[in-house]
Amino acid sequence: MQQHGLVSIDYHDIKDLYDADCVYEVRIKGKGANDEEQIQSIIDTIRSEYLAQLRSSKKAVVTLCGSSNPSCLLEKLADCMDGLNVVWQTRNKSEIEVSIVYITKGVNNMKIETKKTEYDKWVSKVCAYLVEESKKLNVTCGTFQSKPVLDKQPDVIILGYNPHETGVPLPFNIIKERFYEGNKDFKNRDAWPVWTPLKWSFEWAGYNKPLIDGNFVFFNAIYFGTNKIEEFKKLPGSNEVIKKCLHFTEEVIHKIFKPKCIVCLSVPECFDNLDREFKFLDVKDIDTIKETDADLIDFAMNKKDKGWKCRYSCKNKVKKGFWNEIPIYGIPHTSGSVSNDDWGAIALYLRSEMQKLGI
Repeated sequence: MQQHGLVSIDYHDIKDLYDADCVYEVRIKGKGANDEEQIQSIIDTIRSEYLAQLRSSKKAVVTLCGSSNPSCLLEKLADCMDGLNVVWQTRNKSEIEVSIVYITKGVNNMKIETKKTEYDKWVSKVCAYLVEESKKLNVTCGTFQSKPVLDKQPDVIILGYNPHETGVPLPFNIIKERFYEGNKDFKNRDAWPVWTPLKWSFEWAGYNKPLIDGNFVFFNAIYFGTNKIEEFKKLPGSNEVIKKCLHFTEEVIHKIFKPKCIVCLSVPECFDNLDREFKFLDVKDIDTIKETDADLIDFAMNKKDKGWKCRYSCKNKVKKGFWNEIPIYGIPHTSGSVSNDDWGAIALYLRSEMQKLGI
């Protein structure tokens, strides 16, 4: 496979692969008029998009391909990746390109059990709080839509703001069950207005992996249900309850799930409210056509499916930031009035971003 250019790793390092939880490969093509400009563009891309993942990896295998003698360019690249456990390779090729294979350490059974134990403690603490507050507020509790992923690192957290569910306060055991089993109706999610735009758009973009069971966790940042969040905010003491829920959410995401990325359903409600509370880093508005990999846009333009005529530039607001080094994206709420054109642009952009994260 290596001889055919399909992989770029020397298999004398196979022992590390066997011990790895995940192995990822990214390829970065140089851009510029000469070798110096091209290698600098590769270094800039590594620093801006991949350095955090590489620093947390167990090992990286870097293959530098170049039209002339690629070994003379290694010094600059090595400075960029100083301090990392790197195996270096060079290969002659018609254009300058870098392949980085990076390996994360395996998660053994003890670590999985520890994760489950920590989740159990978190659930018990949260449920005790929810039972008391739901009685005071006279509202129901319902947050997890999918089951939690505890046997590995989930690829994606899909985060809504508040569940649009109504009802009377629930007993402790029923509230607790929701944190383990999710919403009983989640099996029918393909008919949910909140789910179908995600499903359709990711399918159109040729990228179903993030929405396969076991790869994502879908829940709400606030754990009490009303038809609209405005109704909940009118209840006495709701502001403190909202803040408490957001901090529960922060805890389970960063201390237990530790996903590769987070997607917020709704920019103004979910993304912006979390940003105000936790101060995301490097927050910016996204122009999807500028931020999406050009190869993916070419792929979409050549699709035979003419049902979606995607303009590739989303008219609705999309945001990106970093929440404790985890990329977090804000997209329109999936139950809102968003065109197929915009959903196509959003799905291509998210595919471009998630593939860089090894999803």
